[in-house]
Amino acid sequence: MISDPLASLRTVLYVAPAESGEKAPIETLLLTYLGFGVVAPDLAVVLIEGGRKMMLDFRAFDYPPRGAIAAAAWLAFWVGGAILALGSRERRTTALVMAACIVFNLVLHLDYQFRGSLFVYANHLHFAVMGLGLGAARLAGRLPGPLRLAVTGTLAFLVVLVAENNIARMLEFVAEFEP
Repeated sequence: MISDPLASLRTVLYVAPAESGEKAPIETLLLTYLGFGVVAPDLAVVLIEGGRKMMLDFRAFDYPPRGAIAAAAWLAFWVGGAILALGSRERRTTALVMAACIVFNLVLHLDYQFRGSLFVYANHLHFAVMGLGLGAARLAGRLPGPLRLAVTGTLAFLVVLVAENNIARMLEFVAEFEP
């Protein structure tokens, strides 16, 4: 790869995605990239290679109660922030670029995915998803004191809910590898 970067690039660009079974639909991509990429659901056990092997993955909208609240609050926050960013004259260009990045990745991963395991690609969109979702941040900074404090407190509560949920999912995942 280092000795001939152009050949490597041609190989990557001209290789068709491997036939890896059924592809996940757009709804699953949206849920994974906008939801699971930020608030992890419970792990799902997926049998692969004809049922001979087990794989752990984030595939279903299956959350414990606090995780469900965190996921719903995150999605509401993201949609509101994206709408405000796209509607803001001073933020619109940046918001459109981030939205275009999200759309490009969604279209790309409709075809390029392996075993329907989309979570592995979710990090490709973190910057654009977070940036577009934070479109309301500047507007929130202009709110009067008590209202700004309420918005900041709500966002801090959301961060704590997401962290609590994701740390619990991480510990469950790691426990699967203990002897």
